[in-house]
Amino acid sequence: MKKLTVTLSAMLLSLCAGAQTVLTLDSCRAMAIGNNKEAQMSSIDLQIAENNKKAAFTKYLPRVSATGAYVYTSKNINLISEEQEDRLRGVGNSLSSQINDSKTAILQQINQLQQNPQFLQYLAANPQMAQTVQTYLPQLVQAIQSPGRIEGAIGTVNGLGNEIADALTLNTHNIFLASIMLTQPVYMGGKIVAYNKITDYLYQVEENKNTLANQEIIVKTDEAYWQIVSLESKKKLAQSYAELLRTLDGNVSKMIDNGFATKADGLSVKVKLNEAEVTLIQVDNGLALCKMLLCQICGMPFDSDFTLADSNNDDLVTLADISEAENIDTTSVDGKNVNRPELKSLQLAEQIYEQKVNIARAEFLPNVALTGGYTWTNPSCFDGFENKMRGMWTVGVAVKVPIITSGERIYKTRAAKLEAEKASCRLEETQEKIELQVKQSSQRVVEAAKRLSTAQKSLQAAEENLRYANVGMKEGVIPVSNVLQAQTGWLQAQSTMVQAKIDLKLAKLYLDKATGQLRID
Repeated sequence: MKKLTVTLSAMLLSLCAGAQTVLTLDSCRAMAIGNNKEAQMSSIDLQIAENNKKAAFTKYLPRVSATGAYVYTSKNINLISEEQEDRLRGVGNSLSSQINDSKTAILQQINQLQQNPQFLQYLAANPQMAQTVQTYLPQLVQAIQSPGRIEGAIGTVNGLGNEIADALTLNTHNIFLASIMLTQPVYMGGKIVAYNKITDYLYQVEENKNTLANQEIIVKTDEAYWQIVSLESKKKLAQSYAELLRTLDGNVSKMIDNGFATKADGLSVKVKLNEAEVTLIQVDNGLALCKMLLCQICGMPFDSDFTLADSNNDDLVTLADISEAENIDTTSVDGKNVNRPELKSLQLAEQIYEQKVNIARAEFLPNVALTGGYTWTNPSCFDGFENKMRGMWTVGVAVKVPIITSGERIYKTRAAKLEAEKASCRLEETQEKIELQVKQSSQRVVEAAKRLSTAQKSLQAAEENLRYANVGMKEGVIPVSNVLQAQTGWLQAQSTMVQAKIDLKLAKLYLDKATGQLRID
């Protein structure tokens, strides 16, 4: 429908720019809605509310986030003290010293054993054992005194000590961290549900604001449209009145020449003719200004040449319209049942504040969420300490339970309830005002219909009076002044008739807006 409106507006604007065209009330409404800046901003607000509504729904869905970090540290981490590190790196040297002390003690014991009389007697008594001792004891002494194997073992022990000390010194100058985490809300105290409802209500509020903006545009358009119709009708009346005065001026001039009228009568006619021409100029100026206003509302160039479809319509209001307007029941109006966008917005506002009460409560209820992810670190400690990027999976459940809030929950919930109560009071007040407005608008429609009926009767009487005056003047029984009065009365009756029709049209427009029945498509 919006694309159709814009297309129609473009076609009408092109026609208006090229040649004079005829504009209907519906086409003016379509152009006004399609080109009005406030309507465009209202449409943008509606799109914003729609996107906020979609964004709120994503709160139900899991969130995936990635994190990366790099840290440079000025010192490494040592798992042992400097004294312990020095002892560990010199463990081989310490062992070598102990072995040398042990070798000296063993050699002394061997010498003492060789000089022991009891041992010598034992060997003398056992020739075979003596032979074994004489064979292997020198080899044992030689092996104990040989340093090659022991020094190699001592070097191996020192190397092992250095390796252990290096392993206990962690290289943490460069630290890298990367992780991907998934979080799925399970229970957030009901605030996600409440937030989604609020955004849905706000979208409906923007829809109502858009409807209200379009209705305001339609009212401005209709006012300008019917004002132009009224002025064009009055212009025709002014032209007809001026033509009547010109005819009367010619007739009076002839009557003066023939002695049937005085020069004073001729001057009176000329004065009325001048007044009629001045009035015609004023009507032309007013008509030009009203057309420029309609061009501004509809987004047309100010110099657009157009006519309105209802300018030559003598049946703007039918007898059925008058009868319907006079029979409107002004006592059966209930402000609660009126289809007004403002009323709907206030009803939605009341529901929004009720959901804000739920959000205030949710802040102090348990929150439960599932978590899962993968984390990489460098250095890593999964297979000893390594300066490599390694990672691991994690899965968990996060629970947050408020315990002591010092009464904050009570105060926030109470404040939210008071806001909801305030919204309810505002709704009731608006309902009362709307009910009064609808009754006043209904009464104005009835009043406009009665004025139109009276204007029709006055017009009939004025036309008959003018006819008698013209006939009487021709017969010479009625003076020129009476004819001027009859013509003036006819002009006023015609003008009142036109204005009464326009007033009835506008009164019905205001009633439709007050009751929310104004059509915007």
